[in-house]
Amino acid sequence: MSMILMVNEKGRELTIAEKTNYLVFMINAFQSLEDEIVMETVLRLASLRSWHSLSYGHFQMELCLNPDLIKKWKRMIKKESDDAKKLGVHLDPLSSLEVNFLRNLIEEFLEVLDH
Repeated sequence: MSMILMVNEKGRELTIAEKTNYLVFMINAFQSLEDEIVMETVLRLASLRSWHSLSYGHFQMELCLNPDLIKKWKRMIKKESDDAKKLGVHLDPLSSLEVNFLRNLIEEFLEVLDH
């Protein structure tokens, strides 16, 4: 699945046919959650970590609408920070392919619809 995450990161523009096939593949993956390996990989792409890519206002609104998620969010941020410290790296969640994947997939879908 990591290869699939990097399809658009290779620096070349995909043709409309390639984009369509890519989107069909991802739709099929999200519809195949009964397979344990697919489920583990795909659900990681739609996890709470993807909220890093929300705008600040939208993020605040979602947290207000879902107060139970505030504790989960804080735990997740602390764990990410601790993991980054252990590795001696700077924590930049927006540089993660998994964080931006869903947002990029939606943008790709809308672009294909425009064609």
